[in-house]
Amino acid sequence: MNGKSKASLGEFVRFKPLLRANAAPLPAIFDEMATLLTGSSFNGTVRFQLLAPSYDESFTILIKNGQARVEREPQNAADFHIIVGLDTWLDIAQGKLAPIEAFTRGLLRVRGDITLGQRIMKRLAAGGGRLSFC
Repeated sequence: MNGKSKASLGEFVRFKPLLRANAAPLPAIFDEMATLLTGSSFNGTVRFQLLAPSYDESFTILIKNGQARVEREPQNAADFHIIVGLDTWLDIAQGKLAPIEAFTRGLLRVRGDITLGQRIMKRLAAGGGRLSFC
């Protein structure tokens, strides 16, 4: 590759692996995200809606005053909403697929505060890479 990293060639940023060994996959992923988002300098609420045949579950993370926590029963509307298939989400959470790549391929939809979404991606990033497709 001529000494250039994939990120320098225009690859989108991927997440740090969010799935711990021996943990129930979905709750553990969102608990790990909240841990990584603790200490953030921004506030906001992000809701993840995971879809599959006969499956529809949502997880919400509230980021406020440097603290982040998973809300099991969200009290407020989300500032940023991600709608994604369950299998696609698991690939993103394991660092196999960049969220923006999933978006550009039509596998992930977003609504709301895109700036908040970019801040979250930057905080969860495994390394270098593009944070937007424009």
